[in-house]
Amino acid sequence: HFESFDRSFYRDFAALNAAFLDALERERPDLVLCVIMTCELWTETLDLARATYRVCGLWIGDGPMRAEWEERLVRHDLLARPGDPGHAIGRVRVVGWSESVIGWLKCADVFMLTSRTEGSSNAMLEAMACGCPVIVSSVGAAPDYIAHGRTGWLCRPGMAMDFANALKAALRDSMQTRSIASAAREMMETHESKAATMNALEALYRAILS
Repeated sequence: HFESFDRSFYRDFAALNAAFLDALERERPDLVLCVIMTCELWTETLDLARATYRVCGLWIGDGPMRAEWEERLVRHDLLARPGDPGHAIGRVRVVGWSESVIGWLKCADVFMLTSRTEGSSNAMLEAMACGCPVIVSSVGAAPDYIAHGRTGWLCRPGMAMDFANALKAALRDSMQTRSIASAAREMMETHESKAATMNALEALYRAILS
């Protein structure tokens, strides 16, 4: 049993994380899906994916629409509650606000961002830097960072089946998925590190001033 609703039950994030890992060891899902904050299609996507695979979802984030989204999870029979048969398998654990998102990303098998609009998503970049395979909407700056099938998966915005198929692809070939995650992390280290960012800014300033 893993209870994430009442964080006061745990001493700190490490204790909560340890309880979650223990639950994973017992239940052995095929996939741990990490979702940061709210998004529009992941409930439908998870509903499609769990018809074939043993999926455990994590919803990390909080905000004024949390109650509305939890109601949506209930309607889809996706909300994991204390004492549910099967615990987290096929359902979503609502973690809520966390100051240790990096720890959750390192636990997850897949990160999914289903936004219909985005700028340059910090959550996506953090997942890539953590070596967590990313499945994201092809909006905003995502296509600038994600080469489909090489550093992640790009999906048409609003198409739940695209996301479900990408999840299935990530599960079918774990070696390829690890290779994709490694390539994404290497790209982040090469192009998005502090040193790379400073070098790019310096080059830009020199070009402007020359």
